[in-house]
Amino acid sequence: MGTMATAGTSLAPRLLLLTLWLAAGVAGCWARDSPRPPITPLDPDGRDEYTVTAGELLTKFGYPHERHRVVTEDGYILTMDRIPRPGSVPVLMVPPLFSAAVTYLVLGPGYAQALLLYDAGFDVWMTNLRGSVSSSRHERLSTADPRYWQYSYHEHGVYDVTASVDTVLSRTGFKQLLYVGFSMGSASFLIMTSSRPEYNDKIMAAFLQAPVTALFYSENNLIRIVRATANFTEIDALLQGIFRERGILALPHRLIREVEIKVCVGELRVLCNFLYLYLSNSPRYMDYVADNYFFLRTLPVSGSLPTLWHFAQQSHAPDTFRPYHFNEEQSMRLYGTPVPPNYPLERITAPVYVYRANADSFTVEKDYAYLQRNLRTMVKDFVHPDPLFSHFEFVFSRKSLIITQTIINDMMNVLGSIDPNYGPVMQQATSN
Repeated sequence: MGTMATAGTSLAPRLLLLTLWLAAGVAGCWARDSPRPPITPLDPDGRDEYTVTAGELLTKFGYPHERHRVVTEDGYILTMDRIPRPGSVPVLMVPPLFSAAVTYLVLGPGYAQALLLYDAGFDVWMTNLRGSVSSSRHERLSTADPRYWQYSYHEHGVYDVTASVDTVLSRTGFKQLLYVGFSMGSASFLIMTSSRPEYNDKIMAAFLQAPVTALFYSENNLIRIVRATANFTEIDALLQGIFRERGILALPHRLIREVEIKVCVGELRVLCNFLYLYLSNSPRYMDYVADNYFFLRTLPVSGSLPTLWHFAQQSHAPDTFRPYHFNEEQSMRLYGTPVPPNYPLERITAPVYVYRANADSFTVEKDYAYLQRNLRTMVKDFVHPDPLFSHFEFVFSRKSLIITQTIINDMMNVLGSIDPNYGPVMQQATSN
């Protein structure tokens, strides 16, 4: 109880807990007394009338586009969107929670990170993680099967990103690539290279924006809500049991998207803007809907609820960054301990560049200190000069331009340190 007090308690979280407890009880009765509705399957071809794809945006912006198929070791079939520049150094971009490749495109020409990397001469590959509309196939399972959705971002790092790395290197002929992640996409890199350290040799350098690891001290509203349940074992177990029994393991993104598109239009877009401002704890008003191309058709995409619950588990205690905890029995079987051990970040040998924001409520200083202490290969720790720059702004605000420009400069320096000829090659590619 003493440690919880240091994270901050108030009447509001306690009232929220009471509400969740009552709701969980009602939901538990509902789960026992009514039949389980089936999960609505996603379109196997990745089409969704409420979602704009990376290919559609790239065509609109006048950029080339390729789509590639990837199969993970555990049978998930992913797609990757490529802005092809054959012969140039490949960059792999991994999206954040409940998002997809299109996240790196919505700011449009002159601002979108993927487009600026291509303009700088790179061969850009963007992966779509399992469960997203663009990566909704499996060799054996349908998305109507609850077993399809039984994964967290541990599997993103261990299976999805590794398969994406192998695909890029196989199809380009390069032995190494540059890695770019934002938020959960950054966490996926840390999971990959600590859990499967052989992949360090396939990374020239990683450029991690707002990396989310430990979350105990997070001041973010979304994390505060999930922390309120995660720190109470009975509610945690009851809600997860309800999810499993009812088959409610997937984010109902189509319902959310339909409401967004029909409600958050015109002057009413302020409703959606304030929702995202609340979730990101942004200290200033941002017009996400107006400042991005098809914002209401890009976020959120489908994904598993255990992925969100995994974030909740990282807020159980200070300095916690570990695999998903199902139960003590399974943890003992997998790890030999009642709870999973932290990811062994000391195994990471690839160079890592970090980019942060002072007003990022997901990665506050006390939590970020855990990464600083345990990541031994951090080359750079860059903080955006605007004190009000916040989490979502990395990909949804034009103020992120300084971050992208810094990343590109750092990439050029990395390439130049490996081979002085890399820089001129990239400049020549830009002019072609």
